[in-house]
Order: sequence, then C-alpha cells, then structure tokens
Amino acid sequence: MYKFTNLLTHFPPVCSVDTSIISYVIRGNMCGVKSNIDKIDQVDKNNGNTTLHYSASYGFLDITTFLLDSGVNIN
Repeated sequence: MYKFTNLLTHFPPVCSVDTSIISYVIRGNMCGVKSNIDKIDQVDKNNGNTTLHYSASYGFLDITTFLLDSGVNIN
C-alpha cells in the first residue's frame, strides 16, 4: 500500500494552464506556477489565503522568491 506522499513521486509535474495557481503552489510545482503567472494574486475564496501565503506556509522558498520577484501583492 502506498502512502499519499509516495503517490506524488510517481506522477510527473503538469505544466499546463490550470484554473487555480494555488493548486500548483500547494504541490510545489514551479512549472505550473510559471505557466499561470497571470493569476499570481489569486485568493482562496474559502479562507482568504493567497499564493504567497501558501508558498510560505508550505516552505517552498523557490516559489515564494519567484512570486515576490514577479510582483505578487504582499497585502
């Protein structure tokens, strides 16, 4: 039986345009984040968290740095 974390390693990252950049941020998928850069300031309608909140909370320093360098709204 596979643990959830093991399943993630068996699937390559998807780099297509998605409706939610937040889903790519949560998965640590830099390619997906870059493909959806036009949605950089997207806010999670359930809790008000932004892409920057999620990238920092999940510890994705590379994505957090990329978002900041790309001009994400920090407020």
